[in-house]
Amino acid sequence: IVSRDWSSDVCSYDLYKDSELEKAIQEHWYASEKLDGIRVFWQPQPQPRLVTKHGNPVIAPQTWLSYLQKHFSEVTLDLELCGYARNHPNYHNSYERAQDLLQAHNSSSTLWQYAALYILDLCDYTHTLAERYKLLQQYMPHKAVTWLHLNPQTRITDLEQLKHLYLTVCQTQGEGLMLRPSHTLYRHNLHSQESRSRTHGLKWKFWMHYRVSYDEKKG
Repeated sequence: IVSRDWSSDVCSYDLYKDSELEKAIQEHWYASEKLDGIRVFWQPQPQPRLVTKHGNPVIAPQTWLSYLQKHFSEVTLDLELCGYARNHPNYHNSYERAQDLLQAHNSSSTLWQYAALYILDLCDYTHTLAERYKLLQQYMPHKAVTWLHLNPQTRITDLEQLKHLYLTVCQTQGEGLMLRPSHTLYRHNLHSQESRSRTHGLKWKFWMHYRVSYDEKKG
């Protein structure tokens, strides 16, 4: 577990090397940043649309929908809608801004100006996490847009690398890291609270900005 003292400018951490963490390093698990947004899904069939994890439509700009339809017409995507892009100075208010976007029900709202979608995973039930991430990299268009990004998955090789990843997130006021085994299979139940990938019992996260758990924050 890693924690940050936000009362000072110094990023300090306490890393407890329990059996699960050692296993994650030995087996080269994947680490990715826990983003501060709202979970949504891109469904290309039967009617192209963005929906929340409860199946409610996301009234996004038509340019977004057209772009997704053009480049991801055959795959369902697991996404994070952030009210502000990760590099925006107001990113720490991204979750609240994303809530405003969903409640506005207006695709032309100026609230979309700084919003961004981050691809978390490919909704595929047959490939492992490592295989899915490789497929996503192939799907990503060569000509990028400012509002769509692939959330990087980094394969962990040693403890120092993990510390470095944490410090990088910490220094930009990110929420933390999530770890998953490379052999993880995707589990998707769109209309329930359980829309997530299997973690084989490991819920190991770094909490810095908010001193509450992920389940309490409901991010």
